[in-house]
Amino acid sequence: MIIKFNLNRLSELELDVLREIVLGAYNKYKTKVFYDSTLLMYKEQIGRFESKDFDEKITNLVENLHSQNMINDYYRKLIDKVDYFPLLKKVNKKKEIDLNYFISMPVELHIIDTIWTVIAGTTLPEAMKSNIFGNLIAENQLYKDDLWSIEDINWSSTRLFQRYIFGYNKWLEKAKNRIEKHEYDEEGITLVSSDLSRYYYSTSTPFKIFESKSSGILKGYLPFLSTIMKEIYGAYYDVLVKDSSLQMRRGILPIGLSSSMIMSNIYLFEFDEALLKNGSIIFYGRYVDDIIIIYNEIIDKNVANKRIDIAKKSNEGYKNLQQNLDKTEIFVYNNYNYRSELEKLLQYYKTRGINYYGNDDQEVISFRRYFAFDKKQIKNTLLNSSAEKDFDFAKIDAFDSLLFMNYIYDLIEFDNETTDAVSNKIIGYIHSTYKYNMWKEIYRWHRIFKNGAMIQKVSREINRHIDNNLEKTISDIKPGREPYVLKKIELLYKELNIISKVLAEIEIDGDMSNILKKSKMVRSDSLIKKFVKDYKINNLNLDNSVEFHIDYFKYHLPFVHFWEIYTYDQLVNIAFSKEKTYDQSYNTYLKINKITEDILVEVESFERVDGYEPNLYKIDNPTIPEYVVSHPNIDQENSGEGVLTECFAAASVSETAYFIRNLNEAIINKTTLLVFPELYVSIEWLHILLFAAYSEQFNTVYGLKNLVIKNRLINLIGSSYAYNDKSSRRMLLSLVREKNFYSFLERDWCIDKGLRCDDAKTPFYFMVRNNNIVYVDYICYEITDILSRGIFKGYVDIVVVPMLNKDTKYFDNIIRSLSRDLSCVVVTSNSAEWGNSSIILPKSSNSSVLTEFKGGFNKYLVSSYVPVYSLQKYNEIFDKTKKSNENKDLDKVNKFKLHPANFVYKTFKKLM
Repeated sequence: MIIKFNLNRLSELELDVLREIVLGAYNKYKTKVFYDSTLLMYKEQIGRFESKDFDEKITNLVENLHSQNMINDYYRKLIDKVDYFPLLKKVNKKKEIDLNYFISMPVELHIIDTIWTVIAGTTLPEAMKSNIFGNLIAENQLYKDDLWSIEDINWSSTRLFQRYIFGYNKWLEKAKNRIEKHEYDEEGITLVSSDLSRYYYSTSTPFKIFESKSSGILKGYLPFLSTIMKEIYGAYYDVLVKDSSLQMRRGILPIGLSSSMIMSNIYLFEFDEALLKNGSIIFYGRYVDDIIIIYNEIIDKNVANKRIDIAKKSNEGYKNLQQNLDKTEIFVYNNYNYRSELEKLLQYYKTRGINYYGNDDQEVISFRRYFAFDKKQIKNTLLNSSAEKDFDFAKIDAFDSLLFMNYIYDLIEFDNETTDAVSNKIIGYIHSTYKYNMWKEIYRWHRIFKNGAMIQKVSREINRHIDNNLEKTISDIKPGREPYVLKKIELLYKELNIISKVLAEIEIDGDMSNILKKSKMVRSDSLIKKFVKDYKINNLNLDNSVEFHIDYFKYHLPFVHFWEIYTYDQLVNIAFSKEKTYDQSYNTYLKINKITEDILVEVESFERVDGYEPNLYKIDNPTIPEYVVSHPNIDQENSGEGVLTECFAAASVSETAYFIRNLNEAIINKTTLLVFPELYVSIEWLHILLFAAYSEQFNTVYGLKNLVIKNRLINLIGSSYAYNDKSSRRMLLSLVREKNFYSFLERDWCIDKGLRCDDAKTPFYFMVRNNNIVYVDYICYEITDILSRGIFKGYVDIVVVPMLNKDTKYFDNIIRSLSRDLSCVVVTSNSAEWGNSSIILPKSSNSSVLTEFKGGFNKYLVSSYVPVYSLQKYNEIFDKTKKSNENKDLDKVNKFKLHPANFVYKTFKKLM
């Protein structure tokens, strides 16, 4: 909801309008807390805030904001509760503890802080946007038409800030690109990497600086809210200065406030300007208090530090700023060392990058780290999977072992030796880290891979870790205040231990589980993962009704993507003979996410042909400039009946690692369409594949390993198509169907095993128009049906065939004929031992094969540029009414075969 209003005075707003603003701000704050793994204590506050008299609390806040009376008991009582959470920042070599002091205050004040931040986001100077990469407002989701307009704020959007990692990647990528422009510079350039130590505690008079740079907006529009914010900042300083010996002045930035993130950028505006006065700077980028400067000259560390020191003196308010000299790094580039030094820089920032995953949840972090989606520039490291065998997980970093096993390998079975070794490593990790936000992952790991007794052991080890840390010295606490702060730390961390268990979905005594679930701070499993887990435990009563979905996501805050809902609904339809339609899945999506309308995919009935039922899905974006098809050379071991037998076997770690390696390489090769063979993709990999396709926006067609449900063997083909909607959101259409016609080999095997497999009563195919390219897929034996091959004549641009077939010559003839008869590209993916994988074009016999490979022991991925747009244009232009010699001239240019008899290419206008 976008509310148009003028904020000269809050008292001029209607109460119901102000209530919508307050609730919108609350949901923004709540979403920020949900996604930030460092704010566990705020999760509990939100749970308790919602658990009792929620509506009354919101009403009181609305009425007091409307009255604009600062001098009353309501605000005084709230501000009197401002305190701090002492959280361990690090333990140095002397075993001294450095603390971070997160603000603790009532949720009502966080709501006010969020409202102030949303309004203040409209005031940031344009000059800041080119040099600042962290703590940035999500302007395209908060402000209408990307204009930072105070009158058109979208209060219903739950996003407040851009994701940290996106800004971090952009920051590093721009620096790298600037270096590359000087690859052959003999004179050389210098990159300086530095940061400011304890920056949030080094500021002063932030509101004074902010108001001087904010175009008078706050003075004219929000004097009342600004007054409350200044009171909050002052109260935080007053409680902190009693205990901390940090060099602070009034006006420090409270950690945990959204407003502090805005302030952190604008406060250093004059610092940025002072640095940029140096004419030799060719790039300057700041990520909060981390700085990258590139000079068009060779300088040493002393000169670099001196220039930063001069910039600090540009404003009296910077008096307390301290440069972290130990973290200043110098990288010098010239045409002799360019490549090696650039790799050092990228590796240096790769090791630091994990600090900036911030408000991505742990599943997203896990995928980003393992797939290296956010580190595309380090291409030479992407193909080296972090683990390829079971026991490798006991060797790699404990942090990575936890995340990878919890979110990528959580459906894969590990041997006991590995899980015992990883568990022992985790116990050691507990005593070597201060990252309390990883306790949830530790508990989650033991819930998935171990037992309740181990969970109790972990809890005891965490409490022992807390007690051991309290024996150390707190380096920045005033003498005499140590006992008070130590007790505060002990109580807080033991509370965090309890919260971590609940967030890992471990039931505990007391009300903590209930309040965190009801406030939607505990995330539900992906529906696709739920299907896999239920299938593996032989749960034969899966439901896909709207009522099931609403109940399943009752305690779920994040947005639920349509691709997850629709994939699950189709799997349940196929496996349990349900009949939920696309429209019903779409309405489920709307109800779960509480939205009224969101046009995702246009679905049209296609003309029926003798009992066949194709449907057309339309998801169009601008044409992709290059079209790349990738398919792997995979030797599906245990050929013949063994492949069918494998439907009962769980995916192994090494198989999964190789599957992910193919995904990674396809991403590097900028793949448009990734194709896997029939009966290859394990059901345990389905979430991995679709999550990757959604995140990196590529299309895929794949054969799933057989499912066996109620003595029925089910051979499935899946496909997904990536696109952006009108709001530039990443989207994915995911389709699944059962094989229409089973081969004689499959039927005989089923009879021997006491199973059955059923041909479709009404053969059904999907036709998808994505980015103006029309796709159809068949799975192996289906293309032996003449009618199935012909129903899409004149409509389709690419036919994709996952297959598992040894009769290479027979199938080759069908595929080549199919390409010419339909004047389309045909892409096949076969097992290496069984037959060819190929890309066939409708050309003459000696030039029709664009790509073909078969057999061998080597495993690799083949990526090919495919001239599908040229073929499409040829099909559109070719006109059978023209003279024969004119069409031949056209054929000479494109080298495609002349169209077969009775061929009419249905252009998109006709199709619609």
